[in-house]
Amino acid sequence: MSKHTRSSGIKASAVLLAVLIAVGLLVGSGEVSNASDRTDESATTPTMPTAEEDARECPATWIIVQVDHEDSNRWFADGVQEIEEASTPEEAREAARTWLSLVRRDPQLLKGAASYFLAGRQVDASTLVDGECASEDAESLTAEIELAIAQAKVTPEEAPVDGTNSGTDAEGDVTSANQAGITGDRAAIKVVLKDGTTVWIMSRCGNPVVQGPAPVPPGPTDNPPPPP
Repeated sequence: MSKHTRSSGIKASAVLLAVLIAVGLLVGSGEVSNASDRTDESATTPTMPTAEEDARECPATWIIVQVDHEDSNRWFADGVQEIEEASTPEEAREAARTWLSLVRRDPQLLKGAASYFLAGRQVDASTLVDGECASEDAESLTAEIELAIAQAKVTPEEAPVDGTNSGTDAEGDVTSANQAGITGDRAAIKVVLKDGTTVWIMSRCGNPVVQGPAPVPPGPTDNPPPPP
């Protein structure tokens, strides 16, 4: 085992232990949540591999499933039903974990999530992939984001009308609106991080929303700002 591999493993283990202490949930072996990692038969969340398929194909982490963004500028074209249905803080927190269990499958979305939830963290998406599986770096990064959410206040709340929407371009890179302004269905969960940073995650698309400048480059979203 190389020095780099040992170092990566030590770092990942430390982060996973922090999550275990903070929320009492075992994240090891790439599992964010058995409940949220199930194959969802609803029409509003993409079908993902089961825990059994992960264990068979990627024993140490999980299977990579890149989202097709050719016909949609949303993180998830059909949204996240759990966010839509969340009506209590407990349900909102579980919805956030479900969202992360979907995001971690796509290296570019995971990279974007790090920008929103880890103080603008810049990540090379190529380091999050190991063949058809997520890499140790992806496991460590996912654990850090989960810890940030675990330490945050999470409640159901509509995204603000003057929020800055996010989205994706045709290549799957995470982007943000050039201007503030969100119309239509704004059902969301609100995540207030320990440092006071506030991020909304919308149910209709899974897009993170902030007030003010977004931590990702400008580009297409599913909701251009309304005219002045």
